[in-house]
Amino acid sequence: EIQNRLDAINPELAQFDFTFDDVRQGLLEQISIITNVMRVQYYSDGSVYSFWRDDAVSGVDGVLSRADIKSQEDRDYSISRKLFVEGDKDSIQIEYIDRTINKPTFIYRRLNGSTIESVAGRNPKKVTLTGCQSRANAENRAELEIRRLMYQHTQGSDTFFNSAVLLNRGQVVYWDEIHET
Repeated sequence: EIQNRLDAINPELAQFDFTFDDVRQGLLEQISIITNVMRVQYYSDGSVYSFWRDDAVSGVDGVLSRADIKSQEDRDYSISRKLFVEGDKDSIQIEYIDRTINKPTFIYRRLNGSTIESVAGRNPKKVTLTGCQSRANAENRAELEIRRLMYQHTQGSDTFFNSAVLLNRGQVVYWDEIHET
């Protein structure tokens, strides 16, 4: 499914051209390198690996309402917000190996208000894409990282009843928190 979606967006995003020549590198480390380049997350429940790509979604997989949240005395709940503060990371620096020159190359994205510019910033978040030799993959990752920097400022956790076990990692849900929605 991920392969088909990437082929539809840009077939170059679905390619990975890298030689694993370190015999001490295990299969999970190799999978981590490949999935990191492809913006794919994964987890194992012990016997089955599940994969999902960090992409925008068109719909929601479920709703966790007040009926799914445990009572106040049994609940472990937190929400934290981090506003964008001047002096924090203001840009992204992606490092990959350009296969045409076989040397490290950098892609930059900087926030300028609500505008994204393709220039270096003062205090970049640095991401190294080990195994990436494709500018298309590096550009794609730069777009994801700069949007994360721009938008992801709220994190939450809560304690739910068993209805939440039907959800898997990577699924998008509406969470109707008791004090705010």
